[in-house]
Amino acid sequence: MADTPVPALPTISPDTTASAQELPAQPAPDPRDLRLLALRAGNPGERLVLLSAGAGDNAVSFGAKLPSAAEWAIVATDLQGGNAAAAELALRRAVVGATPEETVAERARLESVLDGDPPLGDFWGMQLLQAVGQGAKVTTAPKPDAEGRYELRAELPSGGEVVLHCKKRSRPQWGLLRDVAAKKGPQAFAIAAYEMLVVSANKADVAQIYPALVSALGDAAASAGSRAETGAPFGLPR
Repeated sequence: MADTPVPALPTISPDTTASAQELPAQPAPDPRDLRLLALRAGNPGERLVLLSAGAGDNAVSFGAKLPSAAEWAIVATDLQGGNAAAAELALRRAVVGATPEETVAERARLESVLDGDPPLGDFWGMQLLQAVGQGAKVTTAPKPDAEGRYELRAELPSGGEVVLHCKKRSRPQWGLLRDVAAKKGPQAFAIAAYEMLVVSANKADVAQIYPALVSALGDAAASAGSRAETGAPFGLPR
């Protein structure tokens, strides 16, 4: 069988200037991507975001770490204690640069920016807290599934949702949780309930990525399947 004929190559004009000019221009790299790359190189293992506000010559931005579980514990204590500056304090601890020296300079620059525009402290601080689950709406399935597990669904303020499952607490478990609440407070109670009752295989990953969800999901798990939230005494004087 004869070989398939090879088509003749087109003739190329010696003047290639016009062809070169017709090549599409490569888009310039986004400065935000370059900044994040530099921050990530200088802060390995941290989850980082760029916080920004304003536009044009009035634009301002900072690199910041998303709160870890340890940082969220500090924030939760501030919130529980009624500290109105909790979000701004979290922001001030979160701002970083690509080097230790730059971190010092960036935090000083942040203080200068907040002197002139103090609402940014709460605005950016709340963005950081919401990114790790603060303010999520948690709902519990009214009935268990075929395996006796209750679905816990958290709608995140930043979009998306997290779905976990928990088992119904036993009476001995409730006694242990009640003891934790009495001795260590409601925050410790919710964390203990999350560890004790949530059975999803990815619960550790969720706690790492969304540490603010742990308390909300723990409280929901502790009350899953209970009628205690719907009952009321009958016959009280009116």
